[in-house]
Amino acid sequence: MTYWKLPLVAIALVTSTLFSCQSNKDEETTTLHTQSFEIKIDGKVIKMAPDKPTDGTVVLSAFVQGSERNSLSISATHKLEDFQFGIDLRQIPSLVPGVYPVFKCHEAGAECEDDYQSALIGRFPSSQEALLSGKLAYQSPKLGLKPLMLTISNVEDAYWEGVGKVKKIKGSFEGTLARLERNANNVTTIAEATKVEGSFDLYCLVQKTE
Repeated sequence: MTYWKLPLVAIALVTSTLFSCQSNKDEETTTLHTQSFEIKIDGKVIKMAPDKPTDGTVVLSAFVQGSERNSLSISATHKLEDFQFGIDLRQIPSLVPGVYPVFKCHEAGAECEDDYQSALIGRFPSSQEALLSGKLAYQSPKLGLKPLMLTISNVEDAYWEGVGKVKKIKGSFEGTLARLERNANNVTTIAEATKVEGSFDLYCLVQKTE
């Protein structure tokens, strides 16, 4: 299993922005916002400061408008707390408030279509062992697994110093993510499960692709 990541264009833009902010005089008069991100992993609360990223502690968000589908990405990594978390929502027609299920289909078929979306929780991606620790959100009635629910409560225009005009998204998420395995009888079971919930108030880059 490879760790979840934002589109490469989004990473390049956000990274360059976070560590080298520039603005012109007109832009400086625009009202600035602050960001926040909080996650609870199996009851442990971790608060992050997206406006002050460090090596290994970063929160990113991007909305990509494609020719066939759109995608909203939210990711957080924390080296000291040894975790990575990511949401890659593909079933979103536009960036508007709403409640969105995020999942992968365990049982393929007409009754389940995930559009290659996913939600993941795992260890900080510093080793092969850590990369294999990831747990995903599944839609699987047989296993009693339900999608992670992503709630977007507010979307507004904003200005991000060094980037320019972006969106500001606010919301929350909650779900149980699992790592599956097959037992000696070739039956899929839940090897591990992790309860996650949290809230966010983030800048979101908006991009268009062909």
